[in-house]
Amino acid sequence: MKKRVVILAAALAALAVFWPAEKTAQNPGFAFSLAPDDEGLIAAVGRGSPVRRLAAGRPAVSRYEAVLRENARRAADLYAIQLFPEPLDPTDDWPEDEPALRSTPNADARRRLAALSRYEYRLVQFAAPIGPDTPERLRAAGFEPVAFVPNNAYVVAAPKTKADRLARLTGVRWQGAFPAGAKFAPALLARAKAGPGEPETALQVSAWRTETMEGWAERLKAFGVTEVLQRNQAGPPRLILRVQPGRLAETLAALAALPGVEYVREFTPPKLANYGSIWLLQSGDAQHQFTPLFDVGLTGKGQIYAAADSGIDTDGCQFRYSAAAEAQTLENGAAPPDVLIDEPDHKIIAYYVLKGAQAYDETSGGFHGTMTTGCATGDNFKTLASASSPGLDRSDGMAPAAQVVFQDVGSSTGYLLGLMFHGQYDIHMQAFESGARVHNNSYGLENPSTGYDPDSAALDDFIWDHPTYSIFFSAGNSGPEEGSLTGEGSTAKNTIVVGATTPGWFEGGKDVLVFSSRGPTADGRLKPDLMAPGIVESATEIGQKILEGYTNVYGDQAYESVTSPPNNQCALGLTGGTSFSSPTAAGMALLVRQYFADGYYPSGAATDSDAFDPSAALVRAAMLNSARDLPGALVGFDGHDLIELEPIEPAPSTYQGWGQIVLDDTLYLKGDRRDLVVFADLPSGSDEAIVTGQTHEYRLHVKSGLPLKITLAWTDPAGSAGARITRVNDLNLEAIGPSGARYLGNVNTVLAEQKPVGDDAEPDAANNQEQIAVHSPAAGTWTIRVIGDRVPGNGSSRPFDSTKQGYALIAAGDLGEGVDDLGPHVGVRVVDVGGGCDGDPALDKNERITVTLEAANSGDGRAAGLAAETKPIADGTEIPVEALQTGGQTSFAVGDVEAKSVQRFTVTVALGNVDYELCDKRAVFGVTVRDAAGDVLEEERFSLTLGVDYLEDGTITCQTELCDPPAEIVRVNPGQLKAGLEGFTVDLEGRHFADGMTIRFQPDVVAYESLVVYSPQEAVLKGVSVDDDAPAGPVTLFAANPEAAETPYEGFLDIVADTETDGDGTEAEAENAEDETTTQDSSGGCQSSPLPPAWLAGALAALLLFRRKRLA
Repeated sequence: MKKRVVILAAALAALAVFWPAEKTAQNPGFAFSLAPDDEGLIAAVGRGSPVRRLAAGRPAVSRYEAVLRENARRAADLYAIQLFPEPLDPTDDWPEDEPALRSTPNADARRRLAALSRYEYRLVQFAAPIGPDTPERLRAAGFEPVAFVPNNAYVVAAPKTKADRLARLTGVRWQGAFPAGAKFAPALLARAKAGPGEPETALQVSAWRTETMEGWAERLKAFGVTEVLQRNQAGPPRLILRVQPGRLAETLAALAALPGVEYVREFTPPKLANYGSIWLLQSGDAQHQFTPLFDVGLTGKGQIYAAADSGIDTDGCQFRYSAAAEAQTLENGAAPPDVLIDEPDHKIIAYYVLKGAQAYDETSGGFHGTMTTGCATGDNFKTLASASSPGLDRSDGMAPAAQVVFQDVGSSTGYLLGLMFHGQYDIHMQAFESGARVHNNSYGLENPSTGYDPDSAALDDFIWDHPTYSIFFSAGNSGPEEGSLTGEGSTAKNTIVVGATTPGWFEGGKDVLVFSSRGPTADGRLKPDLMAPGIVESATEIGQKILEGYTNVYGDQAYESVTSPPNNQCALGLTGGTSFSSPTAAGMALLVRQYFADGYYPSGAATDSDAFDPSAALVRAAMLNSARDLPGALVGFDGHDLIELEPIEPAPSTYQGWGQIVLDDTLYLKGDRRDLVVFADLPSGSDEAIVTGQTHEYRLHVKSGLPLKITLAWTDPAGSAGARITRVNDLNLEAIGPSGARYLGNVNTVLAEQKPVGDDAEPDAANNQEQIAVHSPAAGTWTIRVIGDRVPGNGSSRPFDSTKQGYALIAAGDLGEGVDDLGPHVGVRVVDVGGGCDGDPALDKNERITVTLEAANSGDGRAAGLAAETKPIADGTEIPVEALQTGGQTSFAVGDVEAKSVQRFTVTVALGNVDYELCDKRAVFGVTVRDAAGDVLEEERFSLTLGVDYLEDGTITCQTELCDPPAEIVRVNPGQLKAGLEGFTVDLEGRHFADGMTIRFQPDVVAYESLVVYSPQEAVLKGVSVDDDAPAGPVTLFAANPEAAETPYEGFLDIVADTETDGDGTEAEAENAEDETTTQDSSGGCQSSPLPPAWLAGALAALLLFRRKRLA
């Protein structure tokens, strides 16, 4: 600890020298720094709150500047309360509460409800602008301000005996009860007005911070509330309540009678996982959520990702290959550009701690580096990714099989002090020499900056010198205004800059988040380049240690990491910002690199002889070519609701660059209808590169039916920092259609496609990437030209002549001649785990659960006659694999799966009465899918957690409620049955007989009317009959308790040949026994007659429900 404090003190001293106080506004800082409303935005998206969208046909404000003007107009009216759709002066007009909120309960019930609140809550508006002394004056008078309401008002908690005195306080212009109508989400009120017929609803009820909510839930049960789903133990008081079907309006009226209620909205359990980014950026298919790249083995295997960030929790389960202590990568002190790969076989192959930084991660950055790296490459070791399978666990990254080089530049101060002591070029040289080819940087300047600065130039220079190295930068969180980029790499030319959208699980991921920074750059280049989800769930840390005597740049207590010594945790957290969009996109770039490096181009399947190392320009071209125009809106937060601020302009635009990544739109996989042509990936300085005045021409045959997209990208030499024009070498993209129509890259764009231009049209002279998108291209031969308009170079010949410009040129669409050979891409994924004796997704002792799997065909061809095989596998399973069962069935007929569709099948998995320690261990199962010819189409794994209980409040505990053990039959009496006879009573003696036990016979020749369990050791089959055609010989009995595995009786029940009555009364006794209402047990006592089977089933269901409620 002493050593770290000394280092921190030295770093702060240096900071004071290099960055004087008046310049700290430009210190490199975390790009995720968000305003309070943006933090509310992230939380609201995480809750799955719907967007309050502009009405159809209603004209939207054309630009955000108009929204700002309107906001300024509203703020200028000091006495306009901003609680309703239109601002209101409370002294002139005040709306009555919604009738639905006043209809019930009756006056007496309302008084009893109101008594539950500790205070009355008044809205108090002041005559003069609120000053710094206003809250203290209120407190001195015995009142507590609990919230600010624009304009110029507080919500005040008033003791019930003193509330009316508020009107007499000096300076109060108006006061009144806080309006009940403002406490409810508009969509919720609309539902309540709809009347009866509402389904069961969950409500999230927030109270003012001065309330405890004690007794609320119990009292509300009289008004439709059935149970409490969630209760905050710390932080703001909050309940989540379940409401009976048809009683929503009644419940809302009761809540309106509670003064302590702050806000009520419908609660929808969020679907939180980076899977919402994975499928969105691979296929964009919100219905089926296909992951076609994973399906063909593109998981990031063989690729290395690097990042310079705040630190990383190297003991987190997403960043090591096992729970063993030696699997954790520890820090090393190699300074850039030096290299030390000390753990080549680990997930993190090198963890560099740069001068000024502190090892591992800390709270000043919100465990920023841990979360960004998790977005890109996180891979929970419970189910590790491989060359053939992504092994997806909750919140794994985009390229889970990739390895990591991490460069720690963060400190407990909150500053990225590592960037102060090391230049961009050296930092990236270290990463490059360590094997990384994709590097992420989620930071920028604290204030917006669109200029081309020295760091921008250094980054461009590095990529020019190392043309296979891609650098990603976050756009920043200073949006939504134009010109809100945050400098550094966000204004460079050769970097890939990423803005933020909503995640795929939120209304399809079609909207741009309001904080996402926008270009253009100062010289008119379009940024961001691409969009990716900016709200994610990712790996985080749960521990921290106080760093005595230090505060961070935000004025908060400074903390240091607990990673060393390790706390071995797998925590996940919800977070947001373009900081997380950028590594999400970078993870996708790893898959693009693997596509070319493993030889998937041009055949669509991995082919060693086709493998090559793609340039950064080709990776950028492929990602730009894959981008889809976002059709949604700019989405913000108004304190309670997600709201549409304005429609976003079609791509390419400063809102969204060229659009959101959808790799399946560009990367051809075998059997796809859409083709990919890589015309060129030419290195700069080579004889093949283009020079001033040259034109490179290519031919392309296009079929009609699919959109055509052509993309040109090149790595431009570094420009001069501060120059008004930073582009050095200017190339132009031109396409001539079969009829002679002429198109220019990025020019004459209407609704995200280029329209034909005349001969006098001017080409793009600013960007070093150009695109032609045609939604309905004419069939025939197209001519594609790359024109070297001006290629002067920047005067450098290091490492090659900058007057010879390389480039990447690609096209995607329905290309080529002849009939397409369409085929399937089949992947397997788990969609549900449930059943069992406690209904949770864990597998417990004595339990049998059902795993629902989905065979997803993301290809353009039909998958016929599929069959699946599943079995437990030893690799990764933490108990003896023999203890696991698959219900006696290992092969399953899946059937035909049409193109772009899915087919579900279920697997039964059981665990016996084992003696192993199970808590939080795992079992791994393999799934192999074959086609009708027996060829393997997909191999996948899934894992199950063992021996835990998932409680309804979200917590996980070691299993406490055990499932019923398997039934074991010890003896059967009588031991022989005669075919053709009816009415036997068969006694069973054994162990572990429970209500709901079932008996099965093999061969299926015996029937019985009912089964009665008299004790854990005794059961009776009533009314046994034997089929006339039953063959003589042994019959095996199988017994199973509810949700437990079947066990056979090791002896046999013999069926003998059919005979007439033998005169000894046996048959008569048996038939009489069937009619008895009581039966003798082995101890000589009596039991009541057996219950009807339907009653037994109902009782069993009630018993299971009772057990589940006890677990909660």
